[in-house]
Amino acid sequence: MIFQFFGRLHLVLLHLPIGILGLAIFLEIFSRQKKLASWRPAIHFVLGIGAGAAVLTAYFGWLLAGQGGYETEILGWHKWFGFAAAAAAVAAWLAREKAFYFPILIFCGVILAATGHFGGSLTHGENYLIEPFLEEKNETAAVTNFARPTDEVAVYQALIQPILEKKCATCHNPNKKKGQLLLDSPEGILKGGEHGKIVVPGKPDDSEMFRRANLPMADEKHMPPSGKIQLAPEELVFLKWWILEGADFSKKIGQMKVPPEVEAIFEKAKNAANLNPVFSKKIEAASAKDLAAVRAAGGSVLSFGNGSNWLSISYAGRKDLTGENIEPLEKVKTQVVQLDFGNSKLPATTFKLIKYLPNLTKLNLAGTSTGDADLQNLVDLKFLENINLTSTAVSAAGLEKLFGLPELKILHVWKTNLTEDEAKIFQKKYPRITLNFGEKTLLDSREIQLRPPKILAGRMIFDDTLQVTLDFPFKNVDIHFALDEASPTTESPKFDGKFLIFEKTTRIRAFASRAGWQNSPIVEATFAKKKISPKKITLLHPPSPKYPAQGAASLNDGRIGESHTDPTFLGFEGEHLDAVIDFGEHIDLQRFGFRYLENSYSAWIFPPAGLVVWTSDDLKNWKPAISKKYPIVKTMQVVKTGVISEALPVGTAARYLKIRVENLLKNPPWHPAPGQKCWLFVDEFLVE
Repeated sequence: MIFQFFGRLHLVLLHLPIGILGLAIFLEIFSRQKKLASWRPAIHFVLGIGAGAAVLTAYFGWLLAGQGGYETEILGWHKWFGFAAAAAAVAAWLAREKAFYFPILIFCGVILAATGHFGGSLTHGENYLIEPFLEEKNETAAVTNFARPTDEVAVYQALIQPILEKKCATCHNPNKKKGQLLLDSPEGILKGGEHGKIVVPGKPDDSEMFRRANLPMADEKHMPPSGKIQLAPEELVFLKWWILEGADFSKKIGQMKVPPEVEAIFEKAKNAANLNPVFSKKIEAASAKDLAAVRAAGGSVLSFGNGSNWLSISYAGRKDLTGENIEPLEKVKTQVVQLDFGNSKLPATTFKLIKYLPNLTKLNLAGTSTGDADLQNLVDLKFLENINLTSTAVSAAGLEKLFGLPELKILHVWKTNLTEDEAKIFQKKYPRITLNFGEKTLLDSREIQLRPPKILAGRMIFDDTLQVTLDFPFKNVDIHFALDEASPTTESPKFDGKFLIFEKTTRIRAFASRAGWQNSPIVEATFAKKKISPKKITLLHPPSPKYPAQGAASLNDGRIGESHTDPTFLGFEGEHLDAVIDFGEHIDLQRFGFRYLENSYSAWIFPPAGLVVWTSDDLKNWKPAISKKYPIVKTMQVVKTGVISEALPVGTAARYLKIRVENLLKNPPWHPAPGQKCWLFVDEFLVE
């Protein structure tokens, strides 16, 4: 009993020799300067105390090692280095008047450092000393393991074992058997620790391994302990799933039922793996002078916002472009990732300039004079992933040059010289690239209703002006349209083929009509002007861990998506989106809007049910500004995106906006899963 007590005193005393002997070495080194020679009388006294403390600590450590639980290779190294450090300290004190005293003292310091390293590894894990440098690396490496395993690999081996190795085995391994528990092997997991079994197959809530990982951080039983790398939400989902499926160490994914939350993680990992590598690069911001030159020459510039220096530039619809208009692009070529020349007149120098945009990811050449020879200028753009060549004169011969682009994912080739048979051959030959060949557009006499027209523009979000056109694939069809809140009728203006110029946030509705045919359904689109970039956006509660995007930053980064798997969308399951926007100063405000996704057909994602906005200057007193309810959809809807933008009361000025985008919360009664939680997806806030 008494020896157990003294053994545990090792943990109390171990810092004394480190501190005292460290002080002796410090004094010895600096007292060798003449002006500090007065320190020397203290050195021998300090060294003697340090040597005594080292001997006592080594003895107590030997008693502690005999109590078990540390019978490992690291314990052996720690023990013998500890004895060596104590011996070196005593030797230095005895040789204090000898010529070889100083080398012995320095040697003592080195041995003492090694002893401390092995002691830290025993107590805190093998990589304790360098763990701060590994933490970010480990977290990132864990994410790469979220990919779906192949059919030949056991789920434990692919998903569970890496989690335990990175997050748990540092304290539960043969070198440090904390709680008599080993988590580095199936045998250790099945055996459990000093408190019994840690896994109950089929019952995660009764399994101590899963239960402790879900305890609040403040709970002393929470694992991993505070200060260690914690399990990510995805890792907790995997652990729960594995235990529910029987905690089998050899079961493969094809033998297990994969729940939606696990599939969502696999899908997210797949999407992340496909993220264009250009966005991991760090680039300097374009100068205000260069951006002003682009705008002055007629380019519409949209920044990705939120600290990102990437730019999207549009010349869409410009029939008067000259080389002088696009020449300023040369000054911002590093920052441009999206470029839009849709339905524009291309100057002769266009492709000579595009050729040297090193980070370009998206290029719109629809409705331009682009031909096969021009496409040769794109073959070295290694980040280019989306090219729109709709309504151009390109053919199979020219397009063949593009399929070697390493990041190319989508080619829009509708209404080109590429035949449908050629498109099928290309699609089979290059399955990783999606060829958008357009929809069937032939009308025949059996149809009684026209198809809706298309509303075309370079972008949905703009910050200067925007050119919009309406399109129908056949002549002799009238397109009627109305702006903002009005619904179009046959008395509404007809589209005359010229561009509509929008200088503010505008909602347009349109339909097609022709004698002898039923009018087409009305289509609508909202184009939002984004003039103000907030200083900060704070989410009042986080999105679902399944769809976190980049948190609040995603609401102001200028990046938009088209599918719920795109990493731009924040997803909220069964709850509203609540946020506070800080503009950094008191400013005049005209409108607030946001971009959302709808996919009630397969993903239970519904459009917003409402919008509520308050204003404040002090974060304490809030004044209501907007309160809107939106119609609930009554049938299944396929994937589509939309923008909602509402006017703030005239004269609104504030520093803060508090936003609530209302979720429908539950699937409506007509839904195949009525009453289940549904989703709200938003990827951008828009403020004027």
